Amino acid sequence: MYQQIEELQKSLNQLQKEYWIHTDLFSFQWWVIAIVNFALILLFIFLIDRQRILPITIAFLVAFITVGTLDETGVKFNLWQYPHQLLFFTARFNAADFGIVPSLVALLYQYCSKWKPYIIGNLLVSALISFVGAPLFTKMGIYKLLNWNYLYSFLVSLISLIVIKAIVDLIVKKSKSYN
Repeated sequence: MYQQIEELQKSLNQLQKEYWIHTDLFSFQWWVIAIVNFALILLFIFLIDRQRILPITIAFLVAFITVGTLDETGVKFNLWQYPHQLLFFTARFNAADFGIVPSLVALLYQYCSKWKPYIIGNLLVSALISFVGAPLFTKMGIYKLLNWNYLYSFLVSLISLIVIKAIVDLIVKKSKSYN
């Protein structure tokens, strides 16, 4: 049975590569993904507080890992799909995981370091991602909902952004106790 899976995976990889090269690369959707991601990464780099660069970068990386893992899980369980990718060979470079959400989360962490403002900011960022960004990407064919909806995205975003802050705060606290 594993040999069947291996053969199917090879075929799928080849199909995804061909689709990306012949259909996706330099398409309107590809340009939107590239421009929005790189614009937010540049914004993040431009706005980052140089005095707190390490914890804010950790927030970016924890968000990158968390969002990427959640997205891969959703794709594997057929909750949603990304018909267009920045790069075909890694799911981490899809429409949102690469720069959009991690940049927003890192900037939220930077500007709202205390819990109460962070929760309020979390509500706003989660609403922006779930009720503005996701529907726009759906209309452009970049994001496709299968067995999911925007309210679920909002709730998962709220929870994951709280978990991300808790993880980053714990790492920062531990690093200070060792210094």
